[in-house]
Amino acid sequence: MISGYPGMEYAARARALLASCNKPPAELLGLIEELVAVHEKLARRFEKLVRISDGYQFLVRRTAEQFQSMIERTSDGVLITQDGIVKYSNARMLGIVGYGPEELRGRAFADLLHPKDRGEVFEACTRKTIEIGEPPVHESVMMHRDGTLVDVELCVGGMIYREAPAEFVFIRNITERKRYEAELRDLNRRLEAAARADWLTGCANRRGMIERIECEINRARRSGNPFSLVMFDIDLFKRVNDTWGHEAGDRVLVRIVEAVLERVRGQDVLARWGGEEFLVMLPETNSKGAMIVAEDIRRVVESLRTEVGSGCVSVTISLGVVEYSLGTSIDDAIRQADQCLYEAKRQGRNRSVLSCSAPDPGAR
Repeated sequence: MISGYPGMEYAARARALLASCNKPPAELLGLIEELVAVHEKLARRFEKLVRISDGYQFLVRRTAEQFQSMIERTSDGVLITQDGIVKYSNARMLGIVGYGPEELRGRAFADLLHPKDRGEVFEACTRKTIEIGEPPVHESVMMHRDGTLVDVELCVGGMIYREAPAEFVFIRNITERKRYEAELRDLNRRLEAAARADWLTGCANRRGMIERIECEINRARRSGNPFSLVMFDIDLFKRVNDTWGHEAGDRVLVRIVEAVLERVRGQDVLARWGGEEFLVMLPETNSKGAMIVAEDIRRVVESLRTEVGSGCVSVTISLGVVEYSLGTSIDDAIRQADQCLYEAKRQGRNRSVLSCSAPDPGAR
C-alpha cells in the first residue's frame, strides 16, 4: 500500500478491535460504517481515474490514427525500421521501390539501397542525427524492384515504435530533379562554350582565344616549350561584300574556317579575331614550324572556291607569324603578329611574314 492511504488508519483500528474482542459491537459497527464510506470514496476516485485513462487511451489511439493518416497522405515514402529491419512502410514506397507495404515488412533497409551506399548512408544519417540533434538530409540511390536506379533524398530520425527504439525514414524521389539539374548543368556548359565561340563560324572568339593564350603562357613558363601565333586576314574582303553581298561574305568566312580547322592539329586553336581577321595559336611550335603551318593555310585558302548564287568566289589571305617570347604580354605578342600581317599586305598580299618593319595601315 501507498503510505498515507486513507483506509490504512481504519483498517488498523478494525484489526485491533477484532483481536481484542472486548469492544462493544456498536463501536465495531461504527468503524465498519467509516470503512464503507472510505471505500465508496475510493471507488468514486477509481471510476474517475478509469474515465481519465479511457480518455487518454482514446487520445493516444486518435493521435496514432492521425499520424498514420498523415503518413499515408504525404507525397514522400516513409519507413519505420528497428535494427535495420523495415517494420512499417506507407503506400508511397510502392512508387519508389516497386514493393508494397506487406512486401517491405521484414526486409533489411540496406537491401533497398544501391550497393555503393549500403552500410554507409543509414549509419551516416543516424550518426549525424545524434550529433546535431535533428534529422539530416542525405542523397542516395535506391534500387527499384525492376532493377532501375532511383535518386532519393533520405531524412532519418529517431522515435519510439511499439515501446522500442526505432528510426523513421522519409524518402523523397528526386530522380526528376536530378535530371533537370543535369540538363541545367549541360545548358550552362553550352552557354559557357557559346560565350567563347564565334556565332557565325563556330570557332573560338576573341574572349575564348585570350583565355587559351593565357593558359599556354603559363604552360610555357613551366615547361619552357615554345608556342607561336599566326594572324591572318582575307585580302580585299570588302570587294566580296560589295560585289556579292554580305551573305556571300559570311559564306566565305565559314568555308575558310572549315578548311583551316581541317589542316591544323587538335591542340591548335583558331579564333575569329574580328571581321575577316583570324588568329591561330600553335602550342609547342617554334617560328620555323609556325611558318610551315602558315604557308599550308595560305595555300589551302587560295585553292578554295565558294559557290555564291550563280558564281564562285575565291580569295587569298595574308599572314603574320610570331613566336611567343617569355615575359611578353598577350597584347604585345598579338601586336607583333598584327604588324607582321600588315607587312605581308604591304609586300603584295597572299604571303606569310615572320619578321616585319613598321606597318602600313593603308595596305589592307
